[in-house]
Amino acid sequence: MAGHAMELTHQAHLAMWVGAGFRMPLMIGISGYLLNVIRTRHDPPERIFGRYANRILLPWMVALLIYILVSGWTVSWTLPIELLLRPPFHLWYIPVLFFLILVTRLVPFSPLQLLAVGTPISLAIMYSFGLGHGAIGDSLLSPDNRFLRFPVYFFFGMLVAERGLPSRYLGVVLLTGALGMIWWSTLQGSDNDLAFVPARLLMCLGLIALLPRLSALRLSFAPLNALGRDSLFFYL
Repeated sequence: MAGHAMELTHQAHLAMWVGAGFRMPLMIGISGYLLNVIRTRHDPPERIFGRYANRILLPWMVALLIYILVSGWTVSWTLPIELLLRPPFHLWYIPVLFFLILVTRLVPFSPLQLLAVGTPISLAIMYSFGLGHGAIGDSLLSPDNRFLRFPVYFFFGMLVAERGLPSRYLGVVLLTGALGMIWWSTLQGSDNDLAFVPARLLMCLGLIALLPRLSALRLSFAPLNALGRDSLFFYL
């Protein structure tokens, strides 16, 4: 929320640059880490859609309707397709997340196999279209590139949840994440597109790899807990 507020006020200092670099990849990684893969693959379709309809899809549709009304979008028969494949501003997150959940359900691969398939796809999109937002193509059915840019983080989060973080790798993960963040910090204002991808990957994958350690912390702060329970509402 702080990051989006900074974007709306067009702030461009280092904190904004670093935060924007890891914010959404980390959220996608956390979503993959927290996904119950067994339940996602074995629950009947009506239970899957019922659960996500109430928790994710319905709040998203309400927020989307409000956004359309206040933004003055032109209503036409193509609008539902455009909103689903190329959602505006921050509302892309829910369709992308639900797409990745459906892929996990429909493709019976292990997290490692999904990561092996998703990584080259994500890298191809990153190097072909950059790290900015935009559609892949110019047709009505051209999706936002984030549908195919973020699988590497989601499936890596699933892999980390499955295998954890052995203590012997903690130092390597900390060093990788720190080097990635330092490298990313030096790229502010740069036009070196080739460096953006590896720097961001090192930073974000290092942070996602730390999730088992972070989830083991048991900190209780009532206002933060309340935000966490209703995080989707506040985000939307």
